[in-house]
Amino acid sequence: MTAGSPRADTESDLAFDVTRDGRAVELEPYLGARGHLVALRSSDLAYLHVHPTKTAARRGQLAFATRFPSAGRYRLYLQGVSDL
Repeated sequence: MTAGSPRADTESDLAFDVTRDGRAVELEPYLGARGHLVALRSSDLAYLHVHPTKTAARRGQLAFATRFPSAGRYRLYLQGVSDL
């Protein structure tokens, strides 16, 4: 994650840089979105599935606006597709 400070019950912006061999990649749409972010809360496996916002600051970046329902430890899984 390159930016973001998520807080419970508050909309949070998260940004990720997707690279291969240190270079930003061009992301292709997959299942209707340039990427998918899944968050699982470790205590009870509460599940969030978020699509990126329409704008990205630069090539290879995915930005998400999400709201975590409560405080806790979450595992984030990011999916992006590139033709590289």
